[in-house]
Amino acid sequence: MQTTQIRPAAVPLALLVFALAFMGEAHALATAGNVTLTLRDASQRPVVGATVALEYTSTAPNFGALQKREVLYSDAHGIVSRVVAADLGTPMTVNASHHGAVDVSVHNWSGTMNLFVNLPLADFGIIVIDSQSLPIPNVPLELAYPGNESHNFTTDSEGYMLFGQYDTRKSYTVRAFYGPADLALRIVPDGNLRHAIQFRTNTLETRTYGDDGSLLFSTVTVYYKGVGDEARSSQGTLSTFRQIPSQNVTVVARYGNKSITDAFNLTTSALKRYVFDFTPPSISEPALAPADPVPENSVSVSVQVTDQGIYASGMPPLNNSIPPVELFYSLDGENWDRAYMFPQPDGATYKGRIPGQPAGSVVRYYVVAYDNERNTARSPTYSFNTFIGTPPGNQTGGQWEGLDRVLGTVYGERLPLLAALAIIVVVYALSSYFAPFAPREEE
Repeated sequence: MQTTQIRPAAVPLALLVFALAFMGEAHALATAGNVTLTLRDASQRPVVGATVALEYTSTAPNFGALQKREVLYSDAHGIVSRVVAADLGTPMTVNASHHGAVDVSVHNWSGTMNLFVNLPLADFGIIVIDSQSLPIPNVPLELAYPGNESHNFTTDSEGYMLFGQYDTRKSYTVRAFYGPADLALRIVPDGNLRHAIQFRTNTLETRTYGDDGSLLFSTVTVYYKGVGDEARSSQGTLSTFRQIPSQNVTVVARYGNKSITDAFNLTTSALKRYVFDFTPPSISEPALAPADPVPENSVSVSVQVTDQGIYASGMPPLNNSIPPVELFYSLDGENWDRAYMFPQPDGATYKGRIPGQPAGSVVRYYVVAYDNERNTARSPTYSFNTFIGTPPGNQTGGQWEGLDRVLGTVYGERLPLLAALAIIVVVYALSSYFAPFAPREEE
């Protein structure tokens, strides 16, 4: 038998050649190539912004086989393009997803990949409208996915929001928020671009007048909750505010330095009229009871008070038992006391009382009245006295004014009428007594 002997120097060399050959073969398995994915929806439109995850094996010389995962996004044409280095013949997993729709496929890497991915996606649109089917702009929306995921959106100036390319196999909930209400709509994407969410809304019209019935150019502001806390203003004689949800609203009308505030619950469309009252009430001449006041007895003073104008605001009711008509009186014209004048059953008569005064007093008094708009009227100053037998006088004049001048005043007080009458009687008696002794003309 012939025996072949291997020389010791040849063994290490053979191992080295085998190792190099093995490493070269392994390195050749990680082959670089281009991956191109074209994503389309149910209508064969490009899917923009879709997420694509590539999972594959790549063997490196120094690290051996590595499991890699790359996340890519489709461009404006719905295309994902990437150069990858993967081991030939090993599986590559392609996971494409968009708005809840997912497509997963596995392919053996051959050095290149061109793949069309069809995702079950369709559009749907939401329009938010009012009671008149007019769009409501800038309404917040919430889109809830199956599960707990949700995203927020806002309608445009036309009340519209387009939701592009959502999974046709799933049901989504769209919730709209306007005023104190929120409405929800469940939708399976079907290509319908006009799904409507309709809120019940009201129209508020305002008109502003003067108390004489004339229209006034004013500024009106309405405060309410719509998309947020709204404050809408309008100028003119007529203002119209639409798309107000049913709720408590506040209206402030302004004209010059006057303003009217009106808070109420708006549950249906309404017309509100606001009147700016500039005219004070009218106060009649007072009536005294008794007509001839006597010392130490109180005097009742009655007046007729009416608010003037076609749209007069009227006289206010008692406020904490305080009436809107007041009586002021004085004994010296400098220090004034006040008494309230209370409304009588006819609604126009107001009556107050001046306490009894000592004999020989001169009482001056006047009346002040205000209406619901705090327009204030003041009567002239009147007077009466408690001289025994002296008829009541009026500071502005009267039938006794001439007699007062004839009798004169002494230290600011009128002479008593009885004394004046006594002087007249004495003069008359003396003239009668001396009449026979007066010289006569001869006939």
